[in-house]
Amino acid sequence: MKKGFTLIELLAVIVILAIISVIAYASISNVVERSRRNSAINSAYGYMDALEKQILINQMNDNEDIVDGKYESVETLKNTYKVTVKGSYPQTVSIDILKGKISHADFVIDSYEIECTSSTQCSIKGTSTKIDASEVQVTGIDGVNNVADALDDLREKLN
Repeated sequence: MKKGFTLIELLAVIVILAIISVIAYASISNVVERSRRNSAINSAYGYMDALEKQILINQMNDNEDIVDGKYESVETLKNTYKVTVKGSYPQTVSIDILKGKISHADFVIDSYEIECTSSTQCSIKGTSTKIDASEVQVTGIDGVNNVADALDDLREKLN
């Protein structure tokens, strides 16, 4: 009697492995897409944080360059008003500033359309992905854990 696997047994194993790989691929691709969306939202928070910091710096220096209104040019904010961020800038931006704070903002970052109803609440248009600023971690600043804390600390120093 010969020992070995039949063709049907080998096919069954191959089918099972194929099913497992399809499930694993779907799970991994969902994780990657969710990470990209969250990264785009975090970039929006970083950009708004940089803009609000620049507004505060201007106020401290009695320089009112960035006044209340609507800003729709990444290049103007970058070159004229010196808003700098680590990493890449948004492709497009539309920001409403009221009383020195961002009241509403729309971004396109890495092909994701992001809407921020304040400087602490952003979401990707057409999805339920929302991240609060208190969830975005900050490193390199002593005693500050997230973007919301960093902005609060700056506002306290001005008062």
